[in-house]
Amino acid sequence: MNNEVRKALVMGLSVAAVMAAGSKVFAQQDSSQHEAKRAAFAECANEVGLPKPEAGQRPQAPDEEQRTKMDACLKAKGFEPPTRFGGGNGDGRHHGPPPEESQNSGIQ
Repeated sequence: MNNEVRKALVMGLSVAAVMAAGSKVFAQQDSSQHEAKRAAFAECANEVGLPKPEAGQRPQAPDEEQRTKMDACLKAKGFEPPTRFGGGNGDGRHHGPPPEESQNSGIQ
């Protein structure tokens, strides 16, 4: 192998190693930040008195007063409040698990 090819190979492997290490660090930071935000949200929901949903049920959206208090609490804890509450991806549709097989659409 000539010297230039060897240098290029070493450089490529070095860049790959740095990128792999960096992505692991960022993933750990994202995970810990996400957990901290979840904990802050739970604390604020408890402080504001948001009702906890029954097992297997979706939570109720907060009323305007609760929402204002939640936003203020989250900001006081250093987090940006959510722009919306609830599941899905913002398109107004629920994206939960698919229906049971017994609940077919009638298509045979």
